[in-house]
Amino acid sequence: MRHIFIIFLLICSFSSFAQNEVQWTMTGALTSSSIAFRAKLSSNSNNVRALISTSNPPVAPFIYSTVGVANQNTNNLMAKFEASGLQPNTKYYYVIEADGIADNSPDDIGTFTTPKSGPQSFTFLGGSCNKEPNTKTYNDFLGYNPLFYLNSGDLHYADPNSSNVNVHRNAFEDRVFTRPIQVDLFRQLPIAYVWDDHDYCGNAEDGPLTAGAASASQAYREYIPHYNFPVRSGNDTGAIYQTFEIGRIKFVLSDLRSQRYRNDSTAMGAVQKQWFKNQLLDAKRRNMLTCWVGSYSWYGTLDDNWSLNPKERTELSEFMRDSMIENMFIINGDAHMFGIDNGTNGDFTTAKNLPYQYPVMQAGPIENTGSFKGGTYSEGTFYSWFIKAAQYGVVDITDNGGDSICVTMTGYKKDLITEATTKLVTYNFCRKLGAYIASVDNTATDETKIDIYPNPSNGKFYFRSQESKSCKLSIISLDGKIIYENTLLASSVLPVDISGFSAGIYTAIIESDKGSSSKKLVVNH
Repeated sequence: MRHIFIIFLLICSFSSFAQNEVQWTMTGALTSSSIAFRAKLSSNSNNVRALISTSNPPVAPFIYSTVGVANQNTNNLMAKFEASGLQPNTKYYYVIEADGIADNSPDDIGTFTTPKSGPQSFTFLGGSCNKEPNTKTYNDFLGYNPLFYLNSGDLHYADPNSSNVNVHRNAFEDRVFTRPIQVDLFRQLPIAYVWDDHDYCGNAEDGPLTAGAASASQAYREYIPHYNFPVRSGNDTGAIYQTFEIGRIKFVLSDLRSQRYRNDSTAMGAVQKQWFKNQLLDAKRRNMLTCWVGSYSWYGTLDDNWSLNPKERTELSEFMRDSMIENMFIINGDAHMFGIDNGTNGDFTTAKNLPYQYPVMQAGPIENTGSFKGGTYSEGTFYSWFIKAAQYGVVDITDNGGDSICVTMTGYKKDLITEATTKLVTYNFCRKLGAYIASVDNTATDETKIDIYPNPSNGKFYFRSQESKSCKLSIISLDGKIIYENTLLASSVLPVDISGFSAGIYTAIIESDKGSSSKKLVVNH
């Protein structure tokens, strides 16, 4: 009996320290200093976190994430947590720790690379419509050295639509996170993702009144690491639209399913539509290039796409015209084809007088039978009716910090038998933005909300005011002479050129209703 008792104690002791296995992980919401995690555990834990290192395998000293909870009854053992304080432009490796024990298995080590904190060149992947969850297409992705994978809908085809959240959870479990190729990719490549119909509430299902709307929203938040959602109320709180910035690209991800009504009233809903317009204006004000991501085709004329909401498409197109939104490109999914247009076929204004061209990449299918939903694409469309295809897009951003950005969009097709990959089409365009003013630190005084950049410069400066009233601006040389005077209007950007004066130190005097403040300017030709 004594021996049996000892064996029983040993078994209990071993069990109490048994590894809480990590089933899979996914990262997203990537910035130059932070990232979000989702991790599926094998059993309950109130203390789940990521141990992050620049070494592979990860070793101390670690950067620790926040602590998440995995509970079978409340979140289906899906823990969520975030890490901040990361260094820009750095490759990191991570493992998941539960209750003080890290899962150090080589197969469970993940990785990601943070972007730089300013203008930069980078690559990302674009795709949609993955009906075959363990597709070999994903074997290509890491070879392009992308920062992240942008999925514009139909991450799975489970078509869940139930008030029971487990139906929507099981869609992720069965169609995404139990397939080895996908699991391996998502552990190594951050994702940015908005749903379409098949991964929202089923084929051609839309709107906040759909039976599974609340469950879809809950499951998405549990399983998918995402950027912050705007503060909202009412039906709109379930929507998953979001925005993020990498360098001088502002990504605007629209949710075109959860707020949609097909009676030509709205695809976005009133709250999201106003938010969307504000994002375009913000990008324009800050000299950024917008990448607008929507699940279905902006160009579509057939079946399920923007053709079902033509009044709103015209409204948005005329808003872009009237607001002088010059610098934007578009990425769409849903249609099972790859296509690129240079923007000449995207004028949906009533008068057909949109002066701007927004290049479009229709990226799909990751793996599905081919289809076409209408529209004209200058660089061609690639699909075969009812023939399975595996296609995706690679987007290369070239930004050397000057006043322009260039974008190269390339489509690829993978042969699922030979696994050979061929190029379909490439299109390149450049857009002039002006000086970089995104995420500028306040280089004036604490008393004024005025930024001055670049400083030092060759004599060409930009003064950005976030004040509610106009200010008087004067620039004085070292000998006390006023060489420049102007009015800096409220909430505006004023270019100032003193390059005709000699190199040296000058003083900018800013006079407002708060008083007078000064800032040193350095000119070096």
